[in-house]
Amino acid sequence: MLVNSTPLLVAPVAPDLTNRKTQCTEIYSVSMDISEEHEKFDSWVRDYIFEYYAVLKQKEERRPIIRCRSSQLNIRGGLVDFIKAVSDELHFTHITRHRAVYMIDQFMDAGNFIRKPYLRLVAVVCLILAAKYEESEMSIPKLSTLQKYIDVEFTRKDFITLEKTLFSHFKWQLSIPTGVDFAEHQCLFAISLHESQTLGYSLKNLRAIVRGLTYDYLDVTLSEIGFLHYSPSKVGAICLRAARVTLKLLPSWPDLLRISTGYCEEELFVGYRLLMKSIPLPDRKRKSDFGSPESGYGSGGDGDNDMVTSPNKRFR
Repeated sequence: MLVNSTPLLVAPVAPDLTNRKTQCTEIYSVSMDISEEHEKFDSWVRDYIFEYYAVLKQKEERRPIIRCRSSQLNIRGGLVDFIKAVSDELHFTHITRHRAVYMIDQFMDAGNFIRKPYLRLVAVVCLILAAKYEESEMSIPKLSTLQKYIDVEFTRKDFITLEKTLFSHFKWQLSIPTGVDFAEHQCLFAISLHESQTLGYSLKNLRAIVRGLTYDYLDVTLSEIGFLHYSPSKVGAICLRAARVTLKLLPSWPDLLRISTGYCEEELFVGYRLLMKSIPLPDRKRKSDFGSPESGYGSGGDGDNDMVTSPNKRFR
């Protein structure tokens, strides 16, 4: 697994963060189970979650903005579907596929043109780089396994060269926060003890259900180009609210989530409507077919044999 050589430094706790932490702790202590079963979880939330969330927000502010400038935007949906399918078959986590999609979005948005025969190869390399950052070493497949997903023959040297090209583009920094990074922490405040008792679930099980629904909705956002204009923290909040709405939890966005995420419910309405429009079936369950022309990166080109044409150099 690739490890960022820069140590994780906890951001200084700003006054507004201290205030939010105090408010959330007070609400949390009333709304959550404080029994021995959840003592360890409660302590972790009180001691670390707000500081780590602040670090994520700082990284989010430095995250390159996707401006949807790629000349290949019309088949992005096909690439996203491909990354999802390969990720599922290789049993990668949600965060790996989200990081891979962001990488190829950012790479192509910077003006890098990928020849049509090599689109899947670049997508697979992005997925493997994300996996090397997020997954265990044992989960990384061999190159011979990856060949079956790609339309063109490639050598180990080709693969390594493309990895280096992508690494260079990202300046060797892959710790860019995604909606999954934020949702992972937002979900810690997603359920109260009263809500779990009302629905007849244990607090642990209901948290798992909400988390699973949130991740399903997050996967839907990958295919919808409109979500490229949203910050990852907002995308996570929109999907978490959608999960609570699906479970008919009221209020759909309680004070604990408003304070802990920094988003009021009104700020999530437009994104929620976009999310609902992005789901093709009325039952609101995620499906894998989002291959509409409006959703994606398209190919095209002039018959050049180069794999990638960038503003400054070519990858051959």
